[in-house]
Amino acid sequence: MKNNFLKLLAVIGALWSVAPKATAAESKENSKVSADLTLFARAEQVDDGSTFGDMGLKPHVIVEKDEYKAEFLGSFYNSAYTNQKKGEWLTLMSRLKLENEDWELQVGRMQLYPAFTGFIKTPLTTTLDNELMAAGTTRTFTGTRLSHKESGLGVGLVANDTRMTPTHWNTGLVTWEKRLSKEWGVAAHIGAGDKGFHNAGTTVTWMPTDKTTVVAEGIYNKKTTHGIFSVQHKLTDDLALFAGTKISKPNEGKMKGWITAGTSYNLGKGFSAVAAFKQDVGGKHKPHAILGLRYCGNFGITGQ
Repeated sequence: MKNNFLKLLAVIGALWSVAPKATAAESKENSKVSADLTLFARAEQVDDGSTFGDMGLKPHVIVEKDEYKAEFLGSFYNSAYTNQKKGEWLTLMSRLKLENEDWELQVGRMQLYPAFTGFIKTPLTTTLDNELMAAGTTRTFTGTRLSHKESGLGVGLVANDTRMTPTHWNTGLVTWEKRLSKEWGVAAHIGAGDKGFHNAGTTVTWMPTDKTTVVAEGIYNKKTTHGIFSVQHKLTDDLALFAGTKISKPNEGKMKGWITAGTSYNLGKGFSAVAAFKQDVGGKHKPHAILGLRYCGNFGITGQ
């Protein structure tokens, strides 16, 4: 394992060496360090009697020097229903990113192109967003990826599971993410390993106006194909309408999914309220109402 790890470090070093380097004479700015912690806390009540609650912590540290930047970002999550035992803390993300003006290198447990995905651009309810994340909208991988900023192309070596051990990094990954214009953005990835192709995804975002965002996603993950569509329209700075649908088709089995629509309102001081309904597709279940309260607070310091 030690030899494999040393070989991997050598490969990473060789890739990073192709990035342009600044000379000592060009270095004039002082280094800058910033750190913050974001806290998420949410609870939702469904009219079938279940209550869902979750909490997330996101520590974020950035060190900058001239054109270079080192960044650590973590995401730790816990959730539970009232009729279940207390949930366990999960590490959704724990990655180090090194970058300059042209290149970006990530190592650890990372999420690909989060700025394009629907649960960020067009959030629904907490429970439905979690379901979409489990389907693969976060594109979470453990391993390493090198990306070229201008072209949006990236290549990586990742694990086919969640283990951080480099000996598990046996899957090749190719990614592309690009903001084509103010209105359009596209992102895609494909992963294949010693057992062949096993995951892929495409995301298209469209912002026809400053107040409307549409996201369409297609994902193949764990032998299931998911089609996801979500839209958000802001009536005011505080009030937004949203709608979405997910249709899933496993390689073997029946197609199923759901549709939803609702509204969210910013209450101020980090709090927001959500009201929506959910209707299953492909079944005889009656629509469910969902009411939720969310909190998001950011605490940080910045220094030289």
